[in-house]
Amino acid sequence: MPSESAASISNIVKIWQEFEAGQTLESRFVQDLDKVELLLQMVEYEERNEGTVDLSEFAYLAEKVHLQDVKPWAVEILERQKRFWEGLPLAQMKMRDTTGGLMRRLQDNYYETSA
Repeated sequence: MPSESAASISNIVKIWQEFEAGQTLESRFVQDLDKVELLLQMVEYEERNEGTVDLSEFAYLAEKVHLQDVKPWAVEILERQKRFWEGLPLAQMKMRDTTGGLMRRLQDNYYETSA
């Protein structure tokens, strides 16, 4: 039984390393899905909070999607976000911070080293 556990752990580590390296089509697909899922969470959270929360600092992750088959999903989510914010009163739209700033630099650093 212990050898089965060790083999399972070894297999999980191997799969994780493949994901982190991003050298296979499957690992790049999963990395892109991770970014798309974050974008979707961003928009759903903004909508659920009726525009009182602005998470647009994460929108640039759409630029980090690599596979051509996945890019349209990211674009569609950003279009949904744009429609949502355009439907709000002007006063709410002015509260948005779209400068990027520190969060953008931190995200760039993370995604440059893991992609």
